[in-house]
Amino acid sequence: MKFFNDINRYKRFINCSIPYPFYDEKRHTFEWVMYNKNIKQFIIKTNLLDALEENVNYGFTYHYKAKLLGREYPEQELKYRFMINHCHQFEEVVRKLYDYPETFEIPDEFLEEYSKQELAYLKQIKNYLLLIGLKDWRESQEKKLLDKKWEEIDKKKNKSFKDILFLLSYSKKWKKLTEKEYLIRYENTKALEYASYNPIWFSDDKIANAIISGSKDYLICIQYSFSTPKLHDKFLLIDSNHNYLGVIEIISENIITFKDLKEDMVNYKLAGYKNFNEYKNYLLNSYIEESKCFNESFTENSLIKYAKIRVIKKF
Repeated sequence: MKFFNDINRYKRFINCSIPYPFYDEKRHTFEWVMYNKNIKQFIIKTNLLDALEENVNYGFTYHYKAKLLGREYPEQELKYRFMINHCHQFEEVVRKLYDYPETFEIPDEFLEEYSKQELAYLKQIKNYLLLIGLKDWRESQEKKLLDKKWEEIDKKKNKSFKDILFLLSYSKKWKKLTEKEYLIRYENTKALEYASYNPIWFSDDKIANAIISGSKDYLICIQYSFSTPKLHDKFLLIDSNHNYLGVIEIISENIITFKDLKEDMVNYKLAGYKNFNEYKNYLLNSYIEESKCFNESFTENSLIKYAKIRVIKKF
């Protein structure tokens, strides 16, 4: 019956020799569908990269290293060990990082397989997962015993009625146990806490380190026409290397005109300027350019937010 349903579902694409974008409203699924007349089969993929790979026989390879469950040769004991493996989609790489955040890494000899943007993304995700305390995925002892029992019974030549009942119920037990373990893993209280904090990045590590050390106790930003009246109360402070430094909190803020920004309100030497006027001119030109991105103009009479901050947690 399932085979008939599949044929009926895709029959109108039987002349599509390259991927057709198909959204199935009944199943609420999106697929790329084509028909290979040589093997007389529909090719169904969930993403265009995989689908086009069928036509051109060319794809991506991403190598990574982590402490994985496996063996390097058939006779070796099956256990968790540092191993190099590979994926053919960046999504798969992210999944491996999600499963093994503690030990996941890209060996130097495979860095060229990744773009600069992909490497930055992986580093940011890994640092976040470590921040919330997510550990490498490990099979529970309960699941190991369940699998071991299945293997022992499956090898039996003569199976009892009780054995047959276990084999029939194994899949349901395995899924239930896996869901239980996943719920424990993914109900993360730190992630829940940090979800209410906005991330704030600094490309200049000197500034980021000054904030986390407490020697810089203020933030300045433009008050756009679409800006909210207040900044968020708490921020996750992140440096240029995607490291989470700590949590900072807004303790007070004022909306003032740019011309009202005074010398005693800022640390211009930290920004590398000899005097306040040079620093203020730099800020003015920066804000003029930044405002253009939002189709707004910025002058000395424009509004800025001046917020005093304090560090409430260092990582």
